[in-house]
Order: sequence, then C-alpha cells, then structure tokens
Amino acid sequence: MVVIAILGILTAVAVPELKSQMEHAAVNNATVSLLAKLKQARSLAVADTRDVVVTFDTINQTFTYDDNNAGVCAMCSNTQIELSQYSPSLAVTTNANLGITFKSRGSVSNAGTVKLKVGNYYKCVRINMIGRAYVLDKPSAGDMSAPAVTCRDFL
Repeated sequence: MVVIAILGILTAVAVPELKSQMEHAAVNNATVSLLAKLKQARSLAVADTRDVVVTFDTINQTFTYDDNNAGVCAMCSNTQIELSQYSPSLAVTTNANLGITFKSRGSVSNAGTVKLKVGNYYKCVRINMIGRAYVLDKPSAGDMSAPAVTCRDFL
C-alpha cells in the first residue's frame, strides 16, 4: 500500500512536467520545420529565378510552401504542411496575412512574423526584408531590419 501511495505522489509530480516538455518539443519541432521550409523557399526562388510564395492558414494550422493559388506557376510544387502533426493544440498566428513572397534575388516583398504556440510555450519566426528567416529573440541595437519588439510583444 505504501508503494502505491509513493507511485501516486511521483505520478502527480511528473505528469505536469511531462506535459510541459511535450509542449516545448512540439513548438521546437514546428519551428525547425518552418525555418527549413522558409530557407528552402528562398533558395528555390534564387535558383529558379522566380517568385516562391509561402502562405499561412491560421484556421487549419497549415502553411503552403511554393503556393500556386493564382495558377500562374508551372514549376510550383504547392506542398501543404500541417502543423497539427506536431501537436493538435498548436496555434499559428501571423502578421503576414498574404503570406511571404520570396523574390528571385532572395529578398521578400512583405516581411513578417509567425508565432507558434502550444499552451504557455511559444516561439516566433521572423522573415526580414532581405529574406532571412530566424527565431526572434531580442533584436540587436544595430539591426534596422528587425522591429524593437520581442516575441512576447507580438500578437
């Protein structure tokens, strides 16, 4: 009986920590996937000398890589990535309502930030005007391409 009581206490202590670790892992994995696709989109735009669009669907928690909604891109792969594969409760918010368009020189026509959140844990991915995608922590004093906000301040 004592052993069962000890196991019950240990379980009560361990379960909340396990949930927190799972939230962290989901956000970290989704962030890595998003960063990889954004960098790949930029490389593809430069290599093929064409626009590559990444759009975000915040309702269905997906993003579409190399989007061809206009039907004008014969070379587009139009691949949809479901972020719910990392966690069903993953929330995606963005200020890039029209998505991110990478130009043939690697720059973007509309910079933006994407916030990935599960529970109380979140990360923001910033795409600046020169097409660089990175996890937003704190902007450095000399970085004019990043606004003077942190991920906590966004959305």
